[in-house]
Amino acid sequence: MHAGSYAEHVVPTVSGTEAAPIELAAAPGEDVVLDGRDVELPPEEHGLVEITKLSWFRMTGFRIENAGPHPDNAGILVTDSEHVVIAGNRTRDTRSSGIGVWGGSDVTVADN
Repeated sequence: MHAGSYAEHVVPTVSGTEAAPIELAAAPGEDVVLDGRDVELPPEEHGLVEITKLSWFRMTGFRIENAGPHPDNAGILVTDSEHVVIAGNRTRDTRSSGIGVWGGSDVTVADN
């Protein structure tokens, strides 16, 4: 994605494979913001970015802000997924965790 501020609830639905992982990435050197200020997330455990039951997925280089309004809303939430990498992102002003991981296997959270 290219520079800009996006008011989006991001819910990817496609898994990759070991040979061809799916990558959601900010363009190199560009400031890409996912801003939840005007996005009302569902109550309970939901994230502004939700990676649920996916495999071979990678997310890098984003700034995630203002995830809410409910107490269990995270910036990035990974649930029941495998072979996932969350790297080089920044979170700010999230109601719950900046990055939460519940269930799954081989989930790497690094350099955030």
